[in-house]
Amino acid sequence: MNYRELSTDTWQNLDKGGDLLRGYKSRFIGKNDTSSTLHIFKDDSDHFHFVIEAPRIRPDDVKDPQVNGLQIQLAKYRLENGNINQYIDLKCTVSVYLEEFTEIVREITELILEESAHPLEAVNRIVDNWISFWSNLRKPILSEEKQIGLICELLTLDKIAHFDSKKALSAWTGPLGDKHDFNCLDWNIEVKGTKQSERTHEINGIDQLKPSDKKQLALISLRLINSENDNSFNLTTLVKSISKNHFDSSSLFTKFKELLASAGYNPVHEKEYVNHNYELLEAVFYEVTKEFPKLTSDMLSIAPDNRVSSIRYTINLEGLRGIPFHEVNWGNYFY
Repeated sequence: MNYRELSTDTWQNLDKGGDLLRGYKSRFIGKNDTSSTLHIFKDDSDHFHFVIEAPRIRPDDVKDPQVNGLQIQLAKYRLENGNINQYIDLKCTVSVYLEEFTEIVREITELILEESAHPLEAVNRIVDNWISFWSNLRKPILSEEKQIGLICELLTLDKIAHFDSKKALSAWTGPLGDKHDFNCLDWNIEVKGTKQSERTHEINGIDQLKPSDKKQLALISLRLINSENDNSFNLTTLVKSISKNHFDSSSLFTKFKELLASAGYNPVHEKEYVNHNYELLEAVFYEVTKEFPKLTSDMLSIAPDNRVSSIRYTINLEGLRGIPFHEVNWGNYFY
């Protein structure tokens, strides 16, 4: 079958009538419905396999990711009552991960068939890309509001990563539940995004606009509009672009994916995210001074009752002067 047509339903419809001795009833996956050395099958334990013929690979060359539900090994199988051959074997043992497994199979197959990648290289590259998300079982698709919030943080990350990619990742603490989105040496940076016609933003928590001890605070306001122009972007394209431009080393790549996973991003939803395309209409950088519109605990004469679990309020930044995004001297704030 054509690998582009592979879906979760494909696995469920596989014939599991074979076994290790007689051979498994596999289906090849290739390009343009032509046969190939890549097969999928379901074994007699209801586990799903994607196997790549690899006669010259040694067992020590294959690394198992050691995550729940996914196993990778070098194995020998008889398929369709033919000869016994050696394969790189990717096995999904937990059906709840089948959607992720399907995406992994498609991406590995595309690398091998479309880019002539070596099978082992293709497996390692794609599996490494997915490991951070695999452990975040079935995270739901992000709402459009949360997509916009993550997009705005990524646009800021992209700016500061031009200076130092490693320090930029270390400063991005929003996905880890930190009080502010970026925690730099002398500054904290809070990022807010909106699609509204006015620059209004919801502030979550009475002290979200209160600087941490011995640090100063800045707020970045970004306004997006829906767009289908050639220069529009979405969450999927932005993640791929930033990853390619700034985090191509293995250690930075892994950390970037882990932070995305913590932020709720899962590439299994990429096809849905490409339906929400935006352009950046306006982006302004503000230093949160005493004159900046805000509400903090030290401004209240009486502390809130401990039964008040959360406080949210909205600020309007229309007419407030700040620094345009492209004119910010990031070296003054980032390091």
